[in-house]
Amino acid sequence: MHLMFGAPGRYIQGPGVISQIGACIAQCGRSAVVVSDSFVINLVRAPVAQSCKEANVEVAFLPFDGEVTEGGIEKLKASFAE
Repeated sequence: MHLMFGAPGRYIQGPGVISQIGACIAQCGRSAVVVSDSFVINLVRAPVAQSCKEANVEVAFLPFDGEVTEGGIEKLKASFAE
């Protein structure tokens, strides 16, 4: 069996970095979608939204509490399309 690991080309972490996420996203584009479980979205929504606003980045939040399966991904895609 073959295993594959995919990761972003850039990984940033550290104290207070969430307040700078808008500027980081702006280097890639002017809009973003945050996909996470409901618990985490509720923790990060306000600071991410504020940081994106300051960086002139449009952000949407899409909670995903399902399983990472083909069916779960299809449901996520349908939610995103709405």
